[in-house]
Amino acid sequence: MVGLLALVSGSMADERPTRIVSLHLCADQYLMALADPDQIASLGLNAADNRMSYFADQANRYRIISPRAEEILLLEPDLIIAAPFTNSQLRNFLRERGLRVVEMGAPQTFADILVEIRMIASLIGQEERGEALVAEIEMARRVALGAGAGRSLLYLQRRGFANGRETLFAEIVSDLGFENALTGVDGVQRIPLEELVGLRPDAVLAALDRVAASGPDNAVDQGMALLAHPALKAGFSGAQWFALQPALTVCPGPATIALYQRLTAFAKNLDD
Repeated sequence: MVGLLALVSGSMADERPTRIVSLHLCADQYLMALADPDQIASLGLNAADNRMSYFADQANRYRIISPRAEEILLLEPDLIIAAPFTNSQLRNFLRERGLRVVEMGAPQTFADILVEIRMIASLIGQEERGEALVAEIEMARRVALGAGAGRSLLYLQRRGFANGRETLFAEIVSDLGFENALTGVDGVQRIPLEELVGLRPDAVLAALDRVAASGPDNAVDQGMALLAHPALKAGFSGAQWFALQPALTVCPGPATIALYQRLTAFAKNLDD
């Protein structure tokens, strides 16, 4: 996994940080799950967005700031957690002023999630909580194993994006015993309507807050237009649809427990 390990080596033994600033949605999730509340100086702009943040309701307890140097400096942080895509000029500016800036990586496998949890927990001096979270995720995975019983499944997102092979979500789907309906495609790609109709999955996970068992009833915006297309609904007439809230998949980590649980419940209720 690219990212955190090399950047925090040599700093693990430092005193527990007490004024942590997060500039990364996924760091927000880890901090709310693992840190003491008084360790968190601020969270990122999307922390309270329930479309993206698993802990959106909890985030309202904390200061939320925009990623601007002026606001960050006023908080006098002793640790800043950023992402590789965080503005490089901002990161360099903060480091030049002697601030400790750590960049998170992006887990690509289930094993990467556990590594990242332990890294973050060690970085903020909360190793016991990190191990407890690891144990919870591993338990949720064990319960989920094989629940899909060989059925084909498609994870379909707005505008026709779908998850193929070589993704973290594909590994999680495989854990449940599902067969990925999107074969021959690596990563997350936008799939034309004509190709989607030919897939004929047993089940469709829709990256939506809610959906009928037969699929979306109507298109509320352009992003939904393809998912509600009559041709797609006709092609998927034998499939059961299930809503999978995007906040469960945006950031691996604490939300992964709920992700496994939701998928397990869906798998066990297919055709009931």
